[in-house]
Amino acid sequence: MRFRRYHCKDKELHTTNFHEQAHMWNRLNMTVLHAEYRAERSCRLPDSLGPMLRGALGYALKPLACFSESDRCEPCPAWDRCAFGALYNTTESATSHDHPVPYVLTPPLDGRRELAARDTIEFMFTLVGSGRVWLPWVIAALSVMGRQGWGEDRHPFLLSRLRAEGPPGHMTDLRVQSAGIGEPIRELASAALISARPYRESVVLHFLTPADIRKDGRLIEFFDGPTLIGRLLRRIGSLAEHYGGWSAEGFDFPAILGESSAMICSDRGLHPYQTERFSTRQDRRHPLAGLMGRVELSCISPTLWPYLVLGERLHVGKGASFGMGKYVIEDVTLSPPLYPFVPSFCLGQ
Repeated sequence: MRFRRYHCKDKELHTTNFHEQAHMWNRLNMTVLHAEYRAERSCRLPDSLGPMLRGALGYALKPLACFSESDRCEPCPAWDRCAFGALYNTTESATSHDHPVPYVLTPPLDGRRELAARDTIEFMFTLVGSGRVWLPWVIAALSVMGRQGWGEDRHPFLLSRLRAEGPPGHMTDLRVQSAGIGEPIRELASAALISARPYRESVVLHFLTPADIRKDGRLIEFFDGPTLIGRLLRRIGSLAEHYGGWSAEGFDFPAILGESSAMICSDRGLHPYQTERFSTRQDRRHPLAGLMGRVELSCISPTLWPYLVLGERLHVGKGASFGMGKYVIEDVTLSPPLYPFVPSFCLGQ
């Protein structure tokens, strides 16, 4: 592994060779859909929109892709060769930290939960790498999931607009009737995303949904460089390995984690947050917890910057596939001033 030198506030850091790392993210393209829905009547949506939307999409997808009457994908021998099985098989053998699902659902982030009739709401659904093969089924499911109703009260919605993103900053309207077949739906290349975000030595990460990151089974109270970068490496690397054909052999993870130890994390109002999601299949509620708010990062080496940029799209921590751990990168000078830290005993209050 080759190194070059980088200076930050009189600190000398070693940065790993950029091109050796780029093999990971160059194979990790994304197909990003923006789905806009119109409320057919006034309604109140739950706080945890990500899990609700993931469940609604799954219920619409299963009859389109699966011929089995069972609620579970195993012991079906073809579970990984149908859209529902590939995206929603939740058996222990199919999903883990090392084998993530090939999609990310980013829920609406405007904070609205009370909607009047004809109000619109939008979320993003991203297929990662080879997960793009399931795009026609996903588009078909998006077109019907609103009519089936959302949430425990089955509020009806109508898909009013569907767009594909790519290249960065460009949107293409899609015809839902075609399910994407025959239409030029471009991928959003990870390398293009990184190139479109100029490197910054200091930024603020604003966590808009709870980031569930734990050590020894307990939710962390604050970020440090190795914890944040380590989780991003795990997530991005496992997605690239399973859905981008990348191999981790010879990749120097310790060198990158070593660089992250020099990154400084400063509180900008990061606080624990707790809510819950309802599982229709299990007919029970599950707690969701994580950190929200802002954390300022400084002394970011150029080596670490691409992982922060991709994490903005792919999220970080547990539950990332249904919207947990979503953050946006903000300029330090434009971010609000420091807020008091909320200690862990305030969790859920």
